[in-house]
Amino acid sequence: MFKMSRAWPKRSGWPRKLLLGLLGLLAAVSVMAEPMYDSASAMHMPKKFVHLAVGDWPPYIDQSLPHQGLLAQIARAALSEQGLQVKWHFMDWNQALAQARAGQIDASLGWSRNAEREKDLLFSDPVSYATLVFFHSEKKAFSWDSMSDLSHLRIAIVEGYNYGERFEHARREGTLKLTVYATEQQAIEALISGKVDLFPSDVQVGKAMLMQAGAGQGFVADEHPLQQLALHLVAKPSASANELMKRFNAGLQSLQSTGRYSRMVKSQALIAELASIRFLTEDNPPLCYQDDHGSLQGVFVRVLREALQNMESDVQLDEAEVLPWARAFRELQGSTKVAVFPVVKTSELTPAIQWVGPIFRSNVVLFARDHESFNGQALPELATQTICAVRDSIGAQVLLAEGHPQPQTYLVPHAQYCARMLKAGRLKFWAHGRDIGRWQLEQAGVDERSIDIIARLRETQRYIAFSQEVPDWVVRAFQQEIDFMRLSGRLQSLIDSSLLEAGLEILP
Repeated sequence: MFKMSRAWPKRSGWPRKLLLGLLGLLAAVSVMAEPMYDSASAMHMPKKFVHLAVGDWPPYIDQSLPHQGLLAQIARAALSEQGLQVKWHFMDWNQALAQARAGQIDASLGWSRNAEREKDLLFSDPVSYATLVFFHSEKKAFSWDSMSDLSHLRIAIVEGYNYGERFEHARREGTLKLTVYATEQQAIEALISGKVDLFPSDVQVGKAMLMQAGAGQGFVADEHPLQQLALHLVAKPSASANELMKRFNAGLQSLQSTGRYSRMVKSQALIAELASIRFLTEDNPPLCYQDDHGSLQGVFVRVLREALQNMESDVQLDEAEVLPWARAFRELQGSTKVAVFPVVKTSELTPAIQWVGPIFRSNVVLFARDHESFNGQALPELATQTICAVRDSIGAQVLLAEGHPQPQTYLVPHAQYCARMLKAGRLKFWAHGRDIGRWQLEQAGVDERSIDIIARLRETQRYIAFSQEVPDWVVRAFQQEIDFMRLSGRLQSLIDSSLLEAGLEILP
C-alpha cells in the first residue's frame, strides 16, 4: 500500500455481493517484560498482546471483512506463529502512522517504504504487495509508457500518499497536472464527475471504491502498472520494536514455508462465501449440543470447527443457530444460504439439497422396553404398537416408509421425550439413531438392562446439508476438506474422541 486513506467513511458493513466479488480478485508488539499500553482505551493488556494501529482500506483491511481483511489475516497468523495475539486499533490512517512514529502503539500495518518514512521507522519483511494502476473512464482512449505521456492529463492524487519514485520524481519536476485531494473518496468522486482524467490507486482498492460509488461499470484500470509496492509492518525504532520485527519476520517465513501463506491468499473468495452462510443445528447430543457455558460441543461440531479452520475461515460455530429440527429443516429448503448439521441423507431429500460427507454413520434402530416380550418381532408385526419418533427425523421417515400406521407413530420435538417415556413405561418402542438414542437413554437414567435393540431399521450416513443457494464450488471445497480429513485418519479420530468424552462406548 502506498499510503492508505486518511478519512474513509465508516460503514456498518459493505454489501456482501460487493465484498465477495472483490475478495475473489485477491487470489492473483512489543515483546516487553511489562504489559503493553493501549493508548486508544487507556487499558493495560497482557504482554502477549501486540497493539496494531490500522484503518479501513478494503479489501485489504476492513472491520467488516472476515479476519478484518487479507493483510490483517496474514499479520495475525504470523504473530500467532510466535505465540503472540493482536489487539487491533482502527483509526484514521495518518493518526495510525503518527502513533507508530511516536511509539504510542506497538506498530502499524500496511505501509510502503519511501525515503521520508525510512528516516524514523523500522520496516518488517513484505507482508503483501499493492499494484498501482491508473483508473480512467472506459470511454477515454488512454495509453502511456513514460511520465511525459501523462503531462497533458489531469490527475487526482491524495495528500501524503506515496505513488512510487518515478511518479514522485515527475511530481517534483512539476511536469504533471495534479489536483491534490484530502481523501481517496474525494479523488474518486472527482474522477467519476469528470474533473480529472486519471486516478492512481491500488487495483483492488480502486475497484472497491468505484463499485461502492456505483460506478464499477463505467471505469477501468489501465493494464500498465505504475508501480508495485511492498506493504510492511512499521514501528518506532527501539529494542522492543527490533524484537517485534524479528519475531514477525520469523512468523511470516513460517507461513510461507508451510504453504499456509499461499492458502490464505488463494482462499479469500471461499472465506467470504463461508462467512455469508447461516449455520444451523439442533440440540442433538452427542452430535451437537450446548454445554453449561453456551459453547457448542459434540461430534459434528468438532469436525466442522476443524474443517472451517483448515479452510482459513473465521466462522465461529458458537454463533450457529440452535433450532428445533423441523424449523432447521424448513430453513434448509428456503431461498437463503444455509448449512444444517447433522442431516441424515435420504433419496427423498437429495434433489433439493447439496451434501458434504459422509461424516458419521446413522444406524437407525428400534429400541424396546421389556424386550423379552417382543424379542424377534419385525416392524410389520408391531402395527398395533405405538412407536415414538422425533418429528421429521430419519426414524419418523423410516416408520412412514415401512408403512407403520401413522396413528401409532407418536411424534415429539426432541429425542429426550422418547427416552423419558420409555423410562416411565408410557411407551415401549422408539425408532431413532443408535448412538444418539443410547446417549439420551443414559442421560434419562434408564437402566440399560431394561432396554434392548430389537430391530435395525436402516443403515445410512449423516452429512452437512447445504441449501441450493450456496455456490457449488463452495460445497466442493468443503467436501475436499472432509475427504482429506477422512484419508488422513483425522476424521475418525475426532469422532472417536468425541464419543468417548460423551461417555459412549465406541461400537462397530
